[in-house]
Amino acid sequence: MPIYRIADFPCAVFGEGKKGEEREVRMLFAPELHNGDISFVSVVLRPGCTADVHTHADSDEYMYFEKEGVAYLDGVRYDVAAHSIFQAPKGSAHACGNEGKEDINIICFFSPAIKPYGKFVDLIEKTKEYLKT
Repeated sequence: MPIYRIADFPCAVFGEGKKGEEREVRMLFAPELHNGDISFVSVVLRPGCTADVHTHADSDEYMYFEKEGVAYLDGVRYDVAAHSIFQAPKGSAHACGNEGKEDINIICFFSPAIKPYGKFVDLIEKTKEYLKT
């Protein structure tokens, strides 16, 4: 089917047990899912949530903010307007946050596709099963 409802995809909680860092992550597209040579991830940030600062050594990350939020790049804070894209070049330390009162959906694109690590490995397997249905 050519239409995918993001909320129907399996999700994993990243930052679990770390107050203020827990977020829902869904792997939508990845080479391991046989749906393209891209990585395409959905992240839901609850109010007050800021993702942990992290880097991607081999990929640039582009994050589309549905609503306004904040982003950090190499220790510098940026206010991100709704319907904007924040870019984190490969190797840069970055994070996103939600200081608002409603959930923020962020769609993350990776170029080139990221190599699965951590919870992404299990999430990809669950997504493979979902896509079979």
